[in-house]
Amino acid sequence: MKMQPELAHSAEPEAVDQQNVALPMYRTVANAIERDIASNVYPAGAKIPTEAELMQRFGVSRHTVRQALRGLRDSGALISRRGVGTIVNHKHVRPKFLTGVNSLDDLQQFVEATELHIYNVENFTVNAYWADILRCEIDEKWIRADVVRVARESHDPLSHLQAFTPARYARVLRGVKTVQGSIYSRLERMTGLRIVELSQKIVAETLEPCIAKAVHAKPGIAALKITRWYIDQHGGIPLVGIGHYPGDRYSQETHFRMQGRH
Repeated sequence: MKMQPELAHSAEPEAVDQQNVALPMYRTVANAIERDIASNVYPAGAKIPTEAELMQRFGVSRHTVRQALRGLRDSGALISRRGVGTIVNHKHVRPKFLTGVNSLDDLQQFVEATELHIYNVENFTVNAYWADILRCEIDEKWIRADVVRVARESHDPLSHLQAFTPARYARVLRGVKTVQGSIYSRLERMTGLRIVELSQKIVAETLEPCIAKAVHAKPGIAALKITRWYIDQHGGIPLVGIGHYPGDRYSQETHFRMQGRH
């Protein structure tokens, strides 16, 4: 049963973004609402809580709530309807996901609003080029899967993923078409391994035609390539992911406070 938006949160004020104390409170509120929209707590056309309810949830002033809502209306995520209230905009086509990851918890929050569609799986023997990327030995046997990440409700394609795992873990990628959540969680369940560390590298690229086609994007447009190495409790790398995020579907916002300045 789908939880109604107004029942999705406790009535008590909640602490938000405690790790980022430099973030302006109105942005903290706006970010939390954006996450709720992306995870379908508030689907398209749904009415969001009233100003008074948001004030209670976040423990902030009416002015702060209004600043947050104003920013979300300006971005197109929300619209106001006379006699109805503030609702999620149907025309806000694709959510922009925060994919800069600082912890495995951050990554888990991202994948909860999406699902993975695996459309190709193949064996390959690692050559010198791939040994450098996968951080393994030449001539090792690995499995590669081509995957499209989609929004869970709309199935709009958000990004493309190439997932790699040693051949001994082939069952993690073979025999499945849709993965709810993350591949690394599936790997943990099926192998008994525990992912304890994540390393990632982000570079700018243009989309190759085959990847652009898979995510319904224009070939050659700007994209971010994010390579992630998943490290288990034994120090091994049982999973590598290479994701491509078209520029119009990726957003990251960071706030810094200058030391010694007030």
